[in-house]
Amino acid sequence: MKAVLHAMRFGICLALPASWAVADIVSTSGAVQVIAAPADVSDEAMPSDQTAFVFQESATVLKSSLGVDIVDPGFYQFDSQLQNAAIAAGNSVVSYMITGNDSEGEGAGSQPDLIGSVTFDQDILGVIVSYTTLNGTDGAVANPTTNYLAGTSRDFRRGLEFVHAQTDSVTLSADLRTLSFEIHPTTAVDEIRIIVAPEPTALALLALGGLIGLRRR
Repeated sequence: MKAVLHAMRFGICLALPASWAVADIVSTSGAVQVIAAPADVSDEAMPSDQTAFVFQESATVLKSSLGVDIVDPGFYQFDSQLQNAAIAAGNSVVSYMITGNDSEGEGAGSQPDLIGSVTFDQDILGVIVSYTTLNGTDGAVANPTTNYLAGTSRDFRRGLEFVHAQTDSVTLSADLRTLSFEIHPTTAVDEIRIIVAPEPTALALLALGGLIGLRRR
């Protein structure tokens, strides 16, 4: 800590230790596996009939407002429920991604539901489930070394299908710490981006050091 404060006093910009720059996953349930950020999450890059994968994408200070689909606790299964909200510029955030991939392009009726939950030690600030918002937030919070579906002819298939009951759904808990989901990635990739507040130590160090634009790589 003394070394960090000394560097700040002389205007040196340095990367923070990972434990100071993240919000941690404290538990998962169901079909969830926590992994390091992968090289590729596009079509059939990580096929699985049994598992949804979750990984940390980035830790950063937002240079502009970040659009999100969900901020309020509740159960969501229809597009009409999405809130078209935003997290203001200047906020420190940590981004996580849940991804479920159609196994070998099997198609509708063959892919089992992936049901699970992820609980964090800090509040969830927003959840992103629509392909337009996923595409629109890649530049701000996506992992720079991961290949996403955005920019391809199939990027409209990366979001959840909130078209009728008994398809994809998510639930944000009342305490804003747990995101539960039921997804059915039948034609491509189902992705959920979760924007979480960083740990208090990380917030304090960001404020002291003015480390605007910090990204964990």
